[in-house]
Amino acid sequence: MIKMVRTPSETPNITNIDDIVPFRYAYGNNDGFVKGKGNELSYTIDGPKFRINSGRVVLHGVESEIDANGVSIQIDTINETRYYSVYYNVNLATNTTSILSTYDTAGYPVVDKGEDLTTNSSGYANLELYRFTATNGVINEVSKVVKEIPYPMTGYDITKGTVEERLTRLGFREGVTTFSSDALTWIDESKSYIKFYRQGNYVIIKGKVGFSSPTGVQYFFTMTSGDVPLFTIPSEFLPLEPFNFFIGGSLDVVQPTAQYGGATLVRYALSTLCKASLDGLVTNSNVGDLGGVPTDQNYDGAVTIDLYSVEFSVGYEAVPIE
Repeated sequence: MIKMVRTPSETPNITNIDDIVPFRYAYGNNDGFVKGKGNELSYTIDGPKFRINSGRVVLHGVESEIDANGVSIQIDTINETRYYSVYYNVNLATNTTSILSTYDTAGYPVVDKGEDLTTNSSGYANLELYRFTATNGVINEVSKVVKEIPYPMTGYDITKGTVEERLTRLGFREGVTTFSSDALTWIDESKSYIKFYRQGNYVIIKGKVGFSSPTGVQYFFTMTSGDVPLFTIPSEFLPLEPFNFFIGGSLDVVQPTAQYGGATLVRYALSTLCKASLDGLVTNSNVGDLGGVPTDQNYDGAVTIDLYSVEFSVGYEAVPIE
């Protein structure tokens, strides 16, 4: 059995042309059978019967489905050689589709292509599917004329995975990691994050360090006893070369002092050096004057400096994807 995939409706008012035009564009103005649908219009011979098996066929944007029973054409048992052409017919005047055949004894008959269904909403069109010969009801020399509709994207291979999988192979990736157990003694994990964004061979790290208390700020920005592990870069974001970056912040405080005869605006800058190695380990190591100002500095007993979080961002070149 064969039937149209879509037919007109009154509610809502949908006509043939409403579907034909967009689907003709969607199929790239190609006619033929749809790859991977049913048995792709394969054929079976059963004595004097020629059967086209299941699949979907498209002509001028009109899609028709052949079900699992297929469509059979009965051949006459005649003591002569006949040349058959089997074709798909669309008739928009009756909103029907069918599989028909015609023959000639001198050679394969030419199948009338019909009209352009995009411009003639009540027209007809034909698409040749198969050719074969028959003598005394015996079918021979079968040739499949109808072609597979090419996929719209040139060179696209549906066996290469989903869009997400292909983008991942091309280097479009995102990831996260967490701070090390050493760092979590003074970093509040619930207020912190480390995110990675990769495009091709370049990576951007965006992070936030949330401190568990003001004293954590002092600990973070005045570390002098060697490199302390902060976090590890995941394997798919490893750097091509070691690199350094700074995590820092600043805050303004209105500080009352007798020295300036009243209130004074004071800015405190905090910055710590971080090192990223080839294996992805990132450490926190202050050098020289990069250590920060202690969190509690009272001027005339009036000011306490608190910094609860700092954000950072750094970009680098990553190890190429093979």
